[in-house]
Amino acid sequence: MALTFSQSADFQVWAFNQDLTIFTVHELMEQCRSGLVNAGAKVLLDLSSVEDIDSAGLQLVWWLSHQLQLQSLVRVTGTENTMVQRLLDIYQFEFPGNLE
Repeated sequence: MALTFSQSADFQVWAFNQDLTIFTVHELMEQCRSGLVNAGAKVLLDLSSVEDIDSAGLQLVWWLSHQLQLQSLVRVTGTENTMVQRLLDIYQFEFPGNLE
């Protein structure tokens, strides 16, 4: 599965287990919409296993974090992933202050 949902101590963890590219965003979008229905009070978006990301993937993560912010507390992890960080640097993208 491209996106897995699990429960950690305080967070519902959404782990992206494949590339976040234009070729996978449509499939992931459907899973994200389903996940939003059951989103917990605190959600952790885990990007640490992402091997390739493009602007479509970045748009999905931004949209998802925005949707989650509207209904809960969201955090993003995996930004130490060099592939993810490289794209964030190229677009000079920073998550809002309450995100990591």
